Amino acid sequence: MRLPTKEQVRYHAERWAWVPGLALLAFLLFPSSSIDVAPLLEERVALRDVVAPFTFSVNKTDQELAREAEELAGTVKPIYQFEQRALDSATSAMHVFFARIAAASGQGAPGITRAARDLGVALTPLEASYLANGKKRRNVEAALADLFDHTLAVGVTR
Repeated sequence: MRLPTKEQVRYHAERWAWVPGLALLAFLLFPSSSIDVAPLLEERVALRDVVAPFTFSVNKTDQELAREAEELAGTVKPIYQFEQRALDSATSAMHVFFARIAAASGQGAPGITRAARDLGVALTPLEASYLANGKKRRNVEAALADLFDHTLAVGVTR
């Protein structure tokens, strides 16, 4: 690595010498406060209805208003509430499904497909042959149980 020459150092020092001076000048002209004097904004709910003292017209059709209302409603985050019954019923339905699949696994993929269809689940032949393998079937069941524990335990929407 080659060190810069004195001429190069002097050249760059002359070019950048004004930067600390400008920073000092800006600091002196625009001092910053150590505390934030702006009040913290907090959410407040009006105690009574607030009605505009005048009427105004909305130059939109009913369809445009309905479309905008749907778009706005789509941005609302759902409220999750923990429902023990929802978690229990989903977990028991999943275990029933895998118990029936395990019982039908002796008949191969067609038996598994039939058992799943009886429970309202459509499986492709490839999925049925995957679930015919006991180890893979137990791994899928364990993964779904873990998924239920981490998602449904947080809550469900009404």
